[in-house]
Amino acid sequence: MLNILVVCDHKASRETLCRLLTAQPFFHVMAACADTHAAIAITGHQQPDIVFIDGSTDPHAAVEATKKIMLVSTAGVIALSRQADAGFAANMLAAGALGYLTGHSSDIEVITAIEEVSKDNLYCCPETKYLPVPTPERLSSFRKSIASLRDNTRKKIDEAATFHWHGILKFTH
Repeated sequence: MLNILVVCDHKASRETLCRLLTAQPFFHVMAACADTHAAIAITGHQQPDIVFIDGSTDPHAAVEATKKIMLVSTAGVIALSRQADAGFAANMLAAGALGYLTGHSSDIEVITAIEEVSKDNLYCCPETKYLPVPTPERLSSFRKSIASLRDNTRKKIDEAATFHWHGILKFTH
């Protein structure tokens, strides 16, 4: 069972995608939200396997959220856009997304994207076949560097929390 978070500020689109995903026996929509700030918080706490992020309204926020999600989770990110947008696709893939779909993508493409991204494979819908995408080798290297950065960030947070609690314990004794 794959746990999925859907991030889309358009209520009707968000609900439609959620209905499609919940109809599949191996997918569980664990949460859906309308903004990227909530998406980062939900991802950090609930650790979904897949995060769909719609960048149609605010592409910059979607790219920044993807970068932050990569630091707090191993979730595979799939970018959504109303139409093929080379700039947005390139920025999302550079930020760590493994999938890119458009509003014209079929239900089968959505399901295929989830299956591929859950295996750490890159998936871009056929409509985007002429967009520049990273090679599998470059993508693998990038994912390893993100994992290392994520581990180092978690260690620093743990160290800071330990230091904070030791300080509180010393103060109370």
